Amino acid sequence: MLRENPILKIFIPLLAGIFLSISFTELRISPLLCGCLLLATAVYFIFFFIRLPYNVGWIYGFILNVLMFITGISLVSLKEFSFKCHHFSSGFMSEYYQAEIEDYPQVKPKTYKVIAKIYGLYDSNQWKPVSGKIMVYFEKTQQASDLTPGTRILFKGNYFSIKNSGNPGSFDYKNYLARRGIYHQIYLKEKDWKIIGQSKNFSLKTLAVKARMQLLKMMKSNGLSGNEYSVAAAILLGNSDYLDSELRQKYSGAGTMHILAVSGLHVGIIYLILFSLLGFMTKMPNGRLLRSIIVVVAIWIYAIITGLSPSVTRAATMFTFVSVGQIFKRKTPIFNTLTASACFILIFNPFLIKEIGFQLSYLAVAGIVVTQPGIYQLVNFKNKIADKTWGLICVSIASQIATFPLTLYYFHQFPVYFLISNLLVIPISYIIMMLGVAFLVILPLSYVAFYVGKILSASIWLMNQSVSWVEGLPGAVATGIYITTSQYLLLYFIIIMLIIFFAKNIKTYFITALAGILLFISLGTIYFDDHSKQQSIYVMNSSRIQGPWIVDGFNAWNFTSQAEGISESQQIQQSLKIKHLQTLTNTNLIQWNDSFIYYIPNNSNSLNYISLQPDYCVISGKPNFSFEELLRNIHPQMIIMDGSVPRWICTQWKEAAKTAQINYHAVPLDGLLHINMRK
Repeated sequence: MLRENPILKIFIPLLAGIFLSISFTELRISPLLCGCLLLATAVYFIFFFIRLPYNVGWIYGFILNVLMFITGISLVSLKEFSFKCHHFSSGFMSEYYQAEIEDYPQVKPKTYKVIAKIYGLYDSNQWKPVSGKIMVYFEKTQQASDLTPGTRILFKGNYFSIKNSGNPGSFDYKNYLARRGIYHQIYLKEKDWKIIGQSKNFSLKTLAVKARMQLLKMMKSNGLSGNEYSVAAAILLGNSDYLDSELRQKYSGAGTMHILAVSGLHVGIIYLILFSLLGFMTKMPNGRLLRSIIVVVAIWIYAIITGLSPSVTRAATMFTFVSVGQIFKRKTPIFNTLTASACFILIFNPFLIKEIGFQLSYLAVAGIVVTQPGIYQLVNFKNKIADKTWGLICVSIASQIATFPLTLYYFHQFPVYFLISNLLVIPISYIIMMLGVAFLVILPLSYVAFYVGKILSASIWLMNQSVSWVEGLPGAVATGIYITTSQYLLLYFIIIMLIIFFAKNIKTYFITALAGILLFISLGTIYFDDHSKQQSIYVMNSSRIQGPWIVDGFNAWNFTSQAEGISESQQIQQSLKIKHLQTLTNTNLIQWNDSFIYYIPNNSNSLNYISLQPDYCVISGKPNFSFEELLRNIHPQMIIMDGSVPRWICTQWKEAAKTAQINYHAVPLDGLLHINMRK
């Protein structure tokens, strides 16, 4: 494979350098050294490639691999430097800041959330130019809801570093935002900010965001509403803000979540339509070149408007290379095109390698390219409809083979009926995308667009109903599947060994795969046994999950029902392998593992146990008693404030606890509390 795909040779060490540099910050180097190493790589490519004798070609290969590995490290170092150069947080905390809004406000239960780019801070009676992005949460007001990309604001306040909740099974939100150059957040009340104007600088991103919003408004006024509108917005324009959690869960459970994202399939359809419509241009002088330019420009305009998701960027890059090849009437191996597009994307943003969308997109395509032909040849159908159906099944199986370890590792579930759902949904999605592209093109013609919109809405309704039916089947989703990083990597090793075995029929690879399966089972058994012996007290870092969790093996107890944070609660249960969670409703006191745990719920104004002296006292919400009153009635060895207690109360009590020399932990200030009680 490496001989037929030379770009894959340099991609592997480049990928290794990027991945290791992201995982281990100690490997990152200074921008000046990065420049020197990248220059050395370029010089090596220019001069030494043709001068090295054939009999010592291995030296060239070795040095090339080292240089590409270092190039990967350099790309990460330079990208991080671009994020942090002249960053607003590098100096002291200023009183006033100037910032520019980058997107439309996202509606949250109590706030509006936007990303803003800070470009100035007030320092020593003058404005100092700075850079850096910040996550801003605005108090819900009409002025905040009317913010648009390019709006410039003046604000004051103290920002905070973004932190993860640390709860079991929680999403790594801190690193997710760090890969986008966002390290801080701030909450602004109405009195803390004001609009000072609009940016006059040209921004392609701002233009694309405004164009997408205009198209969304036109879609709503032309026959689309409800779930049909939210699905159309996600499929056609990459805006998933309107999808509710119930609809997302249905598509996820049916194994068709990929339908709700703008993907390479969309770009492929646009490419084929434009390529066919402009076929007449090949008869013109330089027509082949002109057609390719028009098609590539149109694809990239669509990719930019839809937000440049990893899958769309991959597809747009790949079709760009295909178009260039067609200009020169040359065909390149698919793996060369695939790896070339990945190299191109990672040069601009190496942090994309950690994005789930990027990994899923490339793994799915690679899986289809490698395994689909072999699966398809297993059965031959003379009937065209049966043959097309079998081809679709093969694509679904090949895609699942390549991505199911990733799905288990990140999403902890597996859609059992993915074949049924894909057979139903993919043909409908083709129709939807064809109608959708036509709909977007004729939107200015409101009369025609309205009727096309109605047909599109009916098609999406049919797809939603199909997904709901599959998701509602018994045992549609296998949930709570948690695998370790070692098991995740081992699964891919097993898959690769089995693919080579079926391709070359060499028993050694099959035996190696069997050994990998045994090791996988052994690691799972160790992981399961470790959870069966867990004995811990958790106070979760969430305002919606109140009170302590007492975990003993596969059983757990808490003091409050998790009505608001039910999805978080379920995620934690699955991560900790909890099979039975019992809520203690008749008592606030429990003795467990030689320790007394006392819980004081929100707005409680009575301290029921006089001179109790519990080991742990956990408090929720706003206590209606002072720190001194608590000590007079209850004498705990440790006071714990859960995630629902306001920060200002936590700060006050922290000082009081320090003075009284009482062990103290405030979740809003100190994060998740985990006390290991295992003996």
